[in-house]
Amino acid sequence: MTTKKWARIILFIFGVVFIVFLLTMRNINTKRIYVSQTSLIELDKQNDQLSLLVPDWQIETTRDQKVYSTELLVSTSQANSGIYLPYTRNVEFFINSSTENILNDQSHFIYLIMPQAKDQRILIEIRTPLESTDVWSAVELYIGKIDSMLAASHRQSNLRLFIVGLSFTIILLSISLYIQKPSEKYLLSLALLAYSTLGYILLSVFPSLQENFWTNLLLIGSTKLPFFSAETSNSIYLLGFPFLVGYLNFLLIKNFVSVKIFKIDYYYYVSAIALIMGLFIGNLQYAFLPQIFRIFIHLLESIVIIKGNYANKNDTIVLLVGSIGTTSLNIFITGIIMDFIPHGDVDLLFRIGGVYASFYAIAMTIAINGIFARKYAESEILSEKLDNLNQNLQKVVNERTNSLKLAYESLEKEQQQKDIFTTNMVHSLKTPLFSITGFADMAQEALQSTPDKVAYFINLINTNADFIVKLVDNLFLALRLENNKVTFMIEKMDLCKIMEQIYITTLPQTKSKDIRFHLEIPERPLFIECDLYYLTLAIQNIADNAVRHTPTGGEIELKLTDSEQEVQISVKDNGEGMSENVVQQIFARYYSYRNEGNTSSGLGLSISKDVISALHGQINVNSVIGRGTEFVISLPNETGINDHGK
Repeated sequence: MTTKKWARIILFIFGVVFIVFLLTMRNINTKRIYVSQTSLIELDKQNDQLSLLVPDWQIETTRDQKVYSTELLVSTSQANSGIYLPYTRNVEFFINSSTENILNDQSHFIYLIMPQAKDQRILIEIRTPLESTDVWSAVELYIGKIDSMLAASHRQSNLRLFIVGLSFTIILLSISLYIQKPSEKYLLSLALLAYSTLGYILLSVFPSLQENFWTNLLLIGSTKLPFFSAETSNSIYLLGFPFLVGYLNFLLIKNFVSVKIFKIDYYYYVSAIALIMGLFIGNLQYAFLPQIFRIFIHLLESIVIIKGNYANKNDTIVLLVGSIGTTSLNIFITGIIMDFIPHGDVDLLFRIGGVYASFYAIAMTIAINGIFARKYAESEILSEKLDNLNQNLQKVVNERTNSLKLAYESLEKEQQQKDIFTTNMVHSLKTPLFSITGFADMAQEALQSTPDKVAYFINLINTNADFIVKLVDNLFLALRLENNKVTFMIEKMDLCKIMEQIYITTLPQTKSKDIRFHLEIPERPLFIECDLYYLTLAIQNIADNAVRHTPTGGEIELKLTDSEQEVQISVKDNGEGMSENVVQQIFARYYSYRNEGNTSSGLGLSISKDVISALHGQINVNSVIGRGTEFVISLPNETGINDHGK
């Protein structure tokens, strides 16, 4: 058993003992007047506090009644004193064999003692049914000032009003919450628990309600059952009512903790004890058993409350306090009934059974309100999270929408570029094919007329065929790069020699356009790891692009530099230049930049970009319209590249 549970046990025992002790001491300290036939009670000398009479009762038994009688010798000079009997259920009260001057408001008797010149004897008779199982003492008499009696009556009335108001509030609260949330069935149990307390109070305050069978039944009162006597029916009620209230408590407690004792719901034990006690129904010798039964139920409730594991510590405190209060008052009242504890001021106030029953109702209401408060707080948090999620979702939706929009625009743009590419490709293929056809016809005619020109035409046919082969090769290379199907053969190569070869290859093109072409490379060899063929192709494509977009008489510079981390290859021209928009698209696959009749397939620069990226390098472009363009290729000194997508 955990330390917390031991602490609960200690707190429970200490709380019950302490409360019972305080209430008992208050009763013991109640002022008492021990009466004999010769003792004189001088009421003028009494203070405002009521005194409990302890007379020498004479008890007689008739055929159907038990009669308690005694005589008092009193003296008073003022009409402000009286005798107070705070109990009227099944009781007949007589003064000097008469009911004159006795006030009976169905909850207590008050007899006004009239002043006389000499001492007066008062004969008191209290008659109760012979076979009554109502074990509360009907011979609890008080004497004192009328104002004190009225104050005591008002205290009881105020307490009744408080419990009635509290019960109504709990009923309305429970039903309203249940209407809002029908899944919380325990709210009905709480409403019925409060209703049982309300019915008990109303029947005790208005005994006339018990005379109507249906009203009595509706308020869960003691009703005469068929085939049973009134007293037996009352005994069944005294046993059944706490059983019902206990079951409602059981349904409520199980919402907070496990209700099992030795792996069995504790109410099975309650049911078993109820069946056993049912065997003694109607036996006056065991009239106290219903009260013992109440204590037994509350002890079992206390056990499950003490040993329970709570999700919220406030529930622990509330239910433990309710258990301590209910058990304490039950033990105190049972002690009075069984004459273990004397009558006094406290049981005068706590005569109403609804007082101790309301402890659990209050505790359960507070605990259940705690449940709803936590659920409300959780719903607020969830609502806030949901709002945040909705906002985030809206943000994500907007981002995704924008992404899709951009993707769609990109796809649409790419499709447009593909359409342009296809048109260019068809045009690029169509022109040399027509040329080949034309040159073939001319070569055939030359065979008959001028054979010496055949070689010339065949050379032109080969040139156009080479162009077509190169165009098709670029197309297939672009597709293979796009699908990562190119295998790079990495080896250590002298980049200076690669640059010289590109210079030699490009020089005829520049001369045909009278372009000044410069090569600047280091004097020493510059080795890097690369694929000779593909790197040469990438640089050559950029050089060809520079020649294509540099006007006649222009200038192109091919330059190689290195640093500790990387080498840089620059292809710079003073041609037409490009706008920022063109620069952003220049490496896009299928994009073709046209100006002054210059056209291309749109594959060369795209291939260069993919190759350089595969070699862990990058290409940057700086261009100004009318001033020229510079392509800068940056490659690591040691690439260490693996095969790229076999």
